[in-house]
Amino acid sequence: MNALLGSFVVLATFVTLCNAQCYFIPNESSTSNDSADDATCIILGCKDLNGVTHQLKSDWNTDNCESCHCDEAGIHCCNT
Repeated sequence: MNALLGSFVVLATFVTLCNAQCYFIPNESSTSNDSADDATCIILGCKDLNGVTHQLKSDWNTDNCESCHCDEAGIHCCNT
């Protein structure tokens, strides 16, 4: 029983040390007024904080050890 409790304490310590932080950058949707539709929205990719555009459904790692993903809503990044 003490071994199980000790293992739980060690695991809980590692979980608290892994302080993952995530953030979200929404895509800026561009609407076209030239079309017949009221609001035509075309999302070609995601632009990160450095101005780099990434393809939809792509994953990459930043220089700050963040793992990022681009989807239709925007960029999701978490510290690794």
